[in-house]
Amino acid sequence: NPRNVILKHLCWLVLVSMFSFLAYPAYLRSKDNNTLLSVLLSLTAILLVFTAVAFIRPDFISLSWGPVLLFLLIGVILTHVIFLFTLNKRTNQENIKYIRGVSYFIIILFIFFILYDTKKIMIGAKMCIEKKADYINQSLGIVIDALNLFQSLSNVIS
Repeated sequence: NPRNVILKHLCWLVLVSMFSFLAYPAYLRSKDNNTLLSVLLSLTAILLVFTAVAFIRPDFISLSWGPVLLFLLIGVILTHVIFLFTLNKRTNQENIKYIRGVSYFIIILFIFFILYDTKKIMIGAKMCIEKKADYINQSLGIVIDALNLFQSLSNVIS
């Protein structure tokens, strides 16, 4: 319920804290390879640039992208599950090449998710006068986008 502000913020903080456990292996990999700063700077640059693009040119972004982005994300997930089941059938070099290629695709995909989620937040802000805005739920999309970008950038840069 958006009216229960304290409980909603606490739940959001717990959820984001749980997401940190998902990012921890990518963090360790980047830290071990001395690429953590590069990954964080790249992530920050992507978030700032594409959020700015969404604010400067919101007419370039369509809410009809949602189903297409979801379809592509499901395709990536299914492809990765198949990859995990057939991991031993390829050489280590082929597996690394696959992970790097998919990571580049995921980076591009989540850049579009950033644009899309930012547009949704902007529309929610305009409706704030008429209804109660629920920025906690809407900002969760940006947090998930950043998490996926961090992991993919860690795969590419490390």
